[in-house]
Amino acid sequence: FRHSRRRHFQSCWARAGALEVACATSGRAGEIEDCRSRRGRKRTSSRLGIRKKALADKEAQEKAKALRLKEIAEEIDAAGKSIVVCKDKISCNKVFALAQIYVQQNADQKIQVATDTIIETYNPTEDGKVAITVTKMPRAGTVEVVKITPSCKNEKGYAEELCRAKRTNIYRGFKPFIELSLSR
Repeated sequence: FRHSRRRHFQSCWARAGALEVACATSGRAGEIEDCRSRRGRKRTSSRLGIRKKALADKEAQEKAKALRLKEIAEEIDAAGKSIVVCKDKISCNKVFALAQIYVQQNADQKIQVATDTIIETYNPTEDGKVAITVTKMPRAGTVEVVKITPSCKNEKGYAEELCRAKRTNIYRGFKPFIELSLSR
């Protein structure tokens, strides 16, 4: 196989050399140079086109990655700001009762478990559907922390962006809902 390729290239170069000699003797050497430069430009322009497309694709991927990282950071920030700290047992019981109402209004699934320390919906059955868990954890003294955790089916698949947006909205709405309801 190597020998046949080598012979093919040698034959092509020999024909090209014979053409140059023939053209040089007939006075058409300039035409050969013109032909060569056009062929070279065509190759160069197609290579540039491929490079530009690859560069544009890479830039688009980097922008998408930056946007995804920004959305993840926003979700983490919203999760941290959604935590409700209550100082005494009476206010914590009110907060937890309001949390149950919030879960009923915002989860795509029905509540499966509701005790003194946890509210949990059924797991999502369809892609992009949201389930919510709320936990009440005791801290030092009479302080308790109420934390919400939404989850979504197909978080890593094609519904990833939809799930992230839904979770972020649930995080963002939880604490304002509790505070507004308590102030009435």
